[in-house]
Amino acid sequence: MVQSIELFAPIALCVKNDVQAFIHHATSVETRLIRSQLHTVSGRQSTPNNVKAPSDKKQDDKQSQAEKVFEKIKTMAGQWVATKGEQKGQVTFDVIAGGSAVVEREFPGTPQEMITVFHLDGNTVRVNHYCMLGNQPRYKAKFADKGTSIVFEFDGVTNLSSKDAAHMHEGKLTFTDPDNLKSTWVMFKDGKRAEEHSFEVTRKK
Repeated sequence: MVQSIELFAPIALCVKNDVQAFIHHATSVETRLIRSQLHTVSGRQSTPNNVKAPSDKKQDDKQSQAEKVFEKIKTMAGQWVATKGEQKGQVTFDVIAGGSAVVEREFPGTPQEMITVFHLDGNTVRVNHYCMLGNQPRYKAKFADKGTSIVFEFDGVTNLSSKDAAHMHEGKLTFTDPDNLKSTWVMFKDGKRAEEHSFEVTRKK
């Protein structure tokens, strides 16, 4: 019996050593894993809470730019008179809905009367034009020419009889001074530029 115990003693010792080695290895792996996770968390928190990420700052810049465009449009509130160009008559701008929208009425009371509505939508200025052509183009308004102009970029249209039907595809307001501006609209037909219409207006005092 003693001989049997002595015979198996080396085997038991080897098993014990293997178990201890396994436990040591597992503990080492777990320690490295915890350290790695702590390092990752630490890296995520390396940016102070009061410092915005680049994507957030870019979003804020767009918001600020849109607000500036909309405030510029609001300065046009009042009555204007078309003095030069294809159309003659009145143009009015009214700030409505608690200052959240601006309505432009071109040549009110005439067969050419049209309405354009401007409003903010997050970091974009939306423009909806109700045209005498019977369709309703939509645009996004942005500054151009170092802030002396506002351009209207096409953003879709409703009630278009076909994709090639005529519609006002883009527009532009150019500010000569606070009391004078030029309005230019480009008509598209058959999917391409067809006509340009413009007129100049002066603020009525």
